[in-house]
Amino acid sequence: ASDADDATTVFHVPFIGGSPGMGQIGALGVVGASMADAGDFVRTTLPMPGHWDLDNDLFFRVLWSDNAVNTAQTIAWSVRWKTYQFGQVVVAGVGGGGSDTIAITADPNSNVSNALDASPWGKLSGGTWSDDVGFLTLDVECTTDASGLDPVFVGLEVAYIPKLTSGTQ
Repeated sequence: ASDADDATTVFHVPFIGGSPGMGQIGALGVVGASMADAGDFVRTTLPMPGHWDLDNDLFFRVLWSDNAVNTAQTIAWSVRWKTYQFGQVVVAGVGGGGSDTIAITADPNSNVSNALDASPWGKLSGGTWSDDVGFLTLDVECTTDASGLDPVFVGLEVAYIPKLTSGTQ
């Protein structure tokens, strides 16, 4: 990666689908999207990070809270994606199943009120995205909330091997 890659700042406006609004975890000042219903999602678009080595597997997990629920409950998440080139028409939606979805195993909450939880890691196989991709759209969706947990989505964590030089590593 170059110094220019490291110095790039990206501003984006997230899109929220379904019925979520913003929610605070307890009175702690940590705010996220309240995912009250299965099918609720948050979308963000960003330039493809040049320091991700796309030849290797990428891993994604959801950071979330049960928002003051202290009984054991489970939720399932998925991360849907679509890649674009600059100058390409952006189509509505990000897919919904198959090769454009990163499945994440159902995740029990920590059974502690207002705790921050992290889902299991979902994997995107190396080589799925090419180095010439311009930008990326990601949806984080609450796919199953059978127990009425009403989770609060706080963030998406990405684990990757850094790209140290241009070309194949």
